Amino acid sequence: MPEEHSEPTIEIDSDWKAEAQREKQKLIDQEKKAGAGGEKKTDPVFVELLNVLAMQAYAGLGGYEGPDGQVMPPDLEVARHGIAMFEALQRKTEGNLSDEERRGLGDLIHRLRMQYVSIAQAVGAAGPAPGGPAVPGAPKAR
Repeated sequence: MPEEHSEPTIEIDSDWKAEAQREKQKLIDQEKKAGAGGEKKTDPVFVELLNVLAMQAYAGLGGYEGPDGQVMPPDLEVARHGIAMFEALQRKTEGNLSDEERRGLGDLIHRLRMQYVSIAQAVGAAGPAPGGPAVPGAPKAR
């Protein structure tokens, strides 16, 4: 009698296929959930960007030494512009920052505003500037 050589076959029952599909869908759903509502991670480059921009704003508030070693006087327009840049950054990144980044940016803006007010009052320049409020973030007078 001749021997029959049969090729091995793989039989996959439909239950196994359905279970694999359910597991795949569960992973997809978890990834979507983590991306949509999951905790965002703090980006060290974003923090570095805040630090670089903060140095410019703080330089406008005075107290830094210039290249000649002399203490730089406050330049409130530079400080106001720096604070305005942070406010724009805060508006444009709303909903895209980690909790730590959001709090850090908010705290930085608050500290800059408070120092701005203190210095503006000390130099007697707290009055409204042409075209803008006296204090960044304050409502314009009508």
